[in-house]
Amino acid sequence: MSFSRIQAAWLALLIGPAVALTGCGGSSSDSSSTTTAESTSPQGSVAMFVTDAPADPDLFEAVYVTLSQVELVPEDGSQPIVVREGDPVTVDLLNLTHDSLPLSYREGIPEGRYCEIRLTVDEVKLDLADGETVTTGLPADGLVTLLPDDCLDVQTGGVVNVQLDIDLGKSIFEEDGAYFMRPVFYVDVIREPGSQRLVRLEGKISEFDQDQQRILLCDSLPVQRYDFDNTYQGCAWVDLTDSTALFDNLNYDGEPRALSELFMDAKLGQTLAVAGVVSEFGHGVLEFDIPAGQLPPPGECKLWYPERPAGQQPPPKPCDLLVETAPTDTVVIDHDARIILDRRGLMAVDAIALELGEFLRVDGSVVDPVTDGAFTMASRPGEAVQADAADPLPVALQATAAGVNGTRIVSKTGAYLGTDAVIPETPVSVDGILETSSVGNTLRAALVVLDEAMQGLERLSGTVQTVDGSTAIVTTAIADDNPCGDSAGDLQIVTDAETRFLTVTVTDSGSTSRDGGTLEADQTVDVYGVCATDGTFDAEQVVIIEDTRAF
Repeated sequence: MSFSRIQAAWLALLIGPAVALTGCGGSSSDSSSTTTAESTSPQGSVAMFVTDAPADPDLFEAVYVTLSQVELVPEDGSQPIVVREGDPVTVDLLNLTHDSLPLSYREGIPEGRYCEIRLTVDEVKLDLADGETVTTGLPADGLVTLLPDDCLDVQTGGVVNVQLDIDLGKSIFEEDGAYFMRPVFYVDVIREPGSQRLVRLEGKISEFDQDQQRILLCDSLPVQRYDFDNTYQGCAWVDLTDSTALFDNLNYDGEPRALSELFMDAKLGQTLAVAGVVSEFGHGVLEFDIPAGQLPPPGECKLWYPERPAGQQPPPKPCDLLVETAPTDTVVIDHDARIILDRRGLMAVDAIALELGEFLRVDGSVVDPVTDGAFTMASRPGEAVQADAADPLPVALQATAAGVNGTRIVSKTGAYLGTDAVIPETPVSVDGILETSSVGNTLRAALVVLDEAMQGLERLSGTVQTVDGSTAIVTTAIADDNPCGDSAGDLQIVTDAETRFLTVTVTDSGSTSRDGGTLEADQTVDVYGVCATDGTFDAEQVVIIEDTRAF
């Protein structure tokens, strides 16, 4: 698919090497000893995804974030639970403005409530639109505390689905020529379908079930067990629907193909990229209890059924044979109790678009609406194909035919849209095949993702003067901070029950993003919304900034 090299690197680092299930070596022949990862307390899991809201393309070509650790803090303030750690990873968050990537599937989290998430951000590096690269100042050595308004309630055998929206477009500001960060991070506990970003996965086709119209995609999901620091490669079920489209750039130049072509033995082991919507999760925790005497001898492996007692597991066999023949919902372990192959489906994704081979991804905004099966777009600075409103890039939509679905047009939550949703100035991301000719370039599209929510939103920055119920007067210091006029001054903002508030507190010892907040006089605020015809500003998001640092 159109995964960037940085995205692929992040997933590779998250997935990491195979992980030992034991710290005891496993070479003992004493059948009374055990290599155990079994916990005595009730446990569940947390699936964590990361995404980013759009940043100003006139300022940034890339926003590289280096993240080293994620922790959950229990409600009682006891020992934090590590969700993600290991080698720091770096990703360009601007590649995640229309979708999300799995950050970690953390098994074995003790049952309970978790009302705080801690992130350790090592570095934020900016590629500016003018070609300069700068590093931002970080508060408190990059320690970021997130306080969601809805605590994570981990239940035995359950999975909590969390989306971290790292909104760096609102987080980065300039002061006297230097860039600083005051983290504007949203935490969403996903409970209802349609509220999570489109998810992208990439892995190998490990198994398929044509009757059920589903594929097991392995090497696609980073999993971290409660008993080991590293992660291993997990699998996800990919469910095909009547609306799913398949595009093949291995054999058919990126053209749409019939879904039936996936259900062939020749496709097993091939790399498939998926854009879709998470529909469900599998088991919440997997506990191993492996007697040392049950481990295979050196040079062989063992098929392990997690739901069976240790004494009912199959005998050892050659590793290559088990990797080729292991059935669904099993793992293959070696002599050192490492997971060599994991064929459990930890989550299911309803597929929207499937891509075989390499596809180019271009982000930008719509210039001209759809006419005669094509629209035009301007690309974001730094994209592989550069185009602007004066000389836009044509995007050709591939037609749907009998038994074959063409270009998919969806929102960033995966809702299917019609061509009438392709409106000028709407942020857009397109996967496709670039065709060049003497008259110019054309991007033949497989997937078009539109960010309708951000269409037309503008930013107001200033200081609150007065508050009266659902309205407030905000004073802007410079004209650029007033989206509804050409000079600095006062502007009335209007909030309602749908307005989302976030309070960002930054001190010399740390920073906190807390969902919610109340407008008060003398507050510094960033307000995102639209200018109304009556001269007021309708607020969709309000970020209250409490920054006490000395610059």
